[in-house]
Amino acid sequence: MNKIYSLLIAFAAVAITFTSCKDEEPFATASEDDFPQILLPWFGEWEDGVPGEYKNISRDIEYVDSVTVTPARYTTVEWFIDGEKVNEGTRYNRYFKAGNYTLKIVATTTKGLSTSRTGRIIVRPLLSDPIFDDVAEERLVAPGITATLTGMDLGDVKKLIIGGKEATIVSVSRNQIVYIVPSLEDGNYAVEVVDDNMTYGGVYTTGENTYENMNILVTKAPYVSKNELNSKAGRDVTLTGLNLHNIKSITIGGIQATIKSQSSTELTFTCPKELENGDYELVVATTDGSEVNFNGSNTCTISVASAIVLWEGNLAIDWVDPEIGDVHAKLKELAQVGSTLRLYVTETEATYHMACAVVDWCGILTGKGDPDRGDSSVSGTQVIEYVLNSTSINMIKNGGKFSVVGFGCKLTKITIEDPDEITIYEGPSEKTAWSGVMFGADQIPSLGIKIGSTITAYLTADEGAIGAIATTWWNKINSGDKWEAEGEVIKTELPAGKCTLQYNVATMNYLNEQGLGIIGNGFVVDRITVK
Repeated sequence: MNKIYSLLIAFAAVAITFTSCKDEEPFATASEDDFPQILLPWFGEWEDGVPGEYKNISRDIEYVDSVTVTPARYTTVEWFIDGEKVNEGTRYNRYFKAGNYTLKIVATTTKGLSTSRTGRIIVRPLLSDPIFDDVAEERLVAPGITATLTGMDLGDVKKLIIGGKEATIVSVSRNQIVYIVPSLEDGNYAVEVVDDNMTYGGVYTTGENTYENMNILVTKAPYVSKNELNSKAGRDVTLTGLNLHNIKSITIGGIQATIKSQSSTELTFTCPKELENGDYELVVATTDGSEVNFNGSNTCTISVASAIVLWEGNLAIDWVDPEIGDVHAKLKELAQVGSTLRLYVTETEATYHMACAVVDWCGILTGKGDPDRGDSSVSGTQVIEYVLNSTSINMIKNGGKFSVVGFGCKLTKITIEDPDEITIYEGPSEKTAWSGVMFGADQIPSLGIKIGSTITAYLTADEGAIGAIATTWWNKINSGDKWEAEGEVIKTELPAGKCTLQYNVATMNYLNEQGLGIIGNGFVVDRITVK
């Protein structure tokens, strides 16, 4: 019995020895010559070059974390937030403002061997915190301009900080902050807002419980909101963006374009009439030699054509409401009163052949309805044309979907062509006695009038007639001063017989507020056009 008992004691001792060695092996046997390993925490996999989400907490929760490394006694641990070292050691804790942060943990041995782990910490705002909207245009600004940020719960904001500099706040409401951009060098800057209680991290929402850092990109170089343009030769093209006053010249196909009007946010030039149909690069020179940013690209293409192709394909039309690419989005951008929309269709073997352009299936583009819908019979291969009016434009701007419906034909192409001159009124009117042809302010958006437009009124005048192109309140269109005031008087003595009044639009302010009027005494208005 004693011999058996002695053997059992010896076996137990050996088992304990082996178990102890197994438990301590990663720490007891690792030396300073070994490559370091981060055993805990475990970070998710990267995706599309972006670190995986590691933590997702609300800003009122303290971030508390620790790390386990080997060889522990020979390894130093450093913590980095967005590239800045914030801690050294195996434990780290802090409160974060709302926002997205990149955490990097670096383990380095005494022999200089190193490894790291990287992950994202997402810190959600509380329900009552200021939150901005996802509006890309609001996140691109120039120093010194008056800019706007929209969002929720902004009413208590007292300070707006961009890149550590306080912006001058012009006005604040629950859903909007209007401010003057501080003097900053070109770069991407974090936004913070301050109320009476605390400073909040700036975030904008991209969906329910989904937030991105609210960073403002400041630039002094010209920025154009598009990198693809369309025009007819000889037509005016308007660019929108920032710092456009720094553009010195525009050349297309080796021909310098005429710049008609220019401000920091808008520039209108005339596409050279000598250009043939084709695609050209817009060559832009700036006053300081800086490079123009065309919506994130360094080049811009302008397609010069009498008609712009919106869609090409081979689509059967059979009263089903089909998806036709992004035609509706293009129409919203390009269509104006007087534009000609063309459908290229071919009949198929069917009992009858009809086609019609519609918005939201039942809204015929002409504005007509049953029983005079305006469907077109199709015979062979033909082109169906629609000259767009104000009703058409309102349908396109406010409708949900453009499509072509009908039966017994195929659609192969859709084009749109701008008119050289848009007729907005066909007379003759009654003879004027100080009041004349009037368009209300609510009509202006559908008339095709914009900065750089030329308004022409074709008249038949009596001897001694006078007239003017003004607002419906008899003010000058561009300045807003009374039309009889000193300075630029637009009241004109008219020659008897056929004559014209012409006026160039430099600003839309007073037209949008007061409308448009052809006023005076002793003449009949035959036609009014916009070019």
